[in-house]
Amino acid sequence: MEFYTYIGRVKKTGVLRFLSNMEYMRSIERTLRRAKFPIWMTQGFHPRIKLSFPIALATGTVDLTGFFEFRMVEDIPKDRIKNLIKEFNLKAPKGLSMTNIWKVEKSGVLSNVIEYYEFKIIMKRSDISDYHMNKNDLNVIDLDFVKLKDFVVVEYIIARNKITKPENVLDNLISNTVNKTFYIPICYKAFDKNFNNIVKTIEQFSV
Repeated sequence: MEFYTYIGRVKKTGVLRFLSNMEYMRSIERTLRRAKFPIWMTQGFHPRIKLSFPIALATGTVDLTGFFEFRMVEDIPKDRIKNLIKEFNLKAPKGLSMTNIWKVEKSGVLSNVIEYYEFKIIMKRSDISDYHMNKNDLNVIDLDFVKLKDFVVVEYIIARNKITKPENVLDNLISNTVNKTFYIPICYKAFDKNFNNIVKTIEQFSV
């Protein structure tokens, strides 16, 4: 059956950040079905939706860059795309929302263009008594600590193939911590090889 390739972008926030990657994918699949997207299904005895994600994030991570590739059996006009996004958000569980859909000519755009991700880790300032900054130990491109009144935000950019669990980042950065049980990791932005915002890059591939 003929199909058309699309890239969707969703956000995963709230309690949904505690879903495993498999549960996260199933949540998107169920919402696509409930919203009556004309989804292309694989052939055979067990037809399924084909979703492709460029990365798998650690459980507990807020995802603001939930890009994924999927297929539909119709060439959807742009005015109907807006309606599909609206319907997805009406059917989605709390904490899951769709922001964009782009039609692209071929599969594999995400894996070919996304090179870097920006992460933020929010911690209580009272939980940190000492820290050191050594980005070489973490394979990160950029690293910074932003001190707020009650919180500290660890910000870093890392290559897609070097992504590690947020707890590993904290273990490398923070010593003599009182308590590392409270922290919120956020996958904040994605970039291409030239550090351009990936949304602009995807738009160049959209048709």
